[in-house]
Amino acid sequence: MGFEQTKERDKRIAKKYLKNNQNKGYFLDFIQLTKSDKVRALELMDINYLLSLVGQDICKETIADWAKKLDRCKELLKLGFSIELKDSHTPIERLRMIIKRLGYRLESVGRLGSRDHRHRYYRIVDRVEDSHQKQIFLNWNLLQVEQQNSYEQVRAAAV
Repeated sequence: MGFEQTKERDKRIAKKYLKNNQNKGYFLDFIQLTKSDKVRALELMDINYLLSLVGQDICKETIADWAKKLDRCKELLKLGFSIELKDSHTPIERLRMIIKRLGYRLESVGRLGSRDHRHRYYRIVDRVEDSHQKQIFLNWNLLQVEQQNSYEQVRAAAV
């Protein structure tokens, strides 16, 4: 889903939230309910490009070029993902902070090139092995179903 679709969804959720709470609410509750800020941040940081780099060797310069895009969405990253980017963070640190939230990690591949033109290379890899991912997803899915059933039971009892 793109930004426009989630923006419309968030408007509906906000109206319902305010209606259920006599037109009062907390900003942090609203941020947790909405998704459009997160989607907009992902679009601004060009998440599709970043994910296309998974498993490939990438040089420090490529990471630095991508990290410049993060300046456009600092506030959205702080609100939506609780990631606070500081000017003192290096491009590598910024990349590590972002991909950690996406379930990846950055590993150093090594240095390649002649002595005068040597570059450090990195690779974005899964933080969890493939064999464990399926079990984690199944456990998460089971938890979501249990929470939904619990919510529906409480709602039915309240009516």
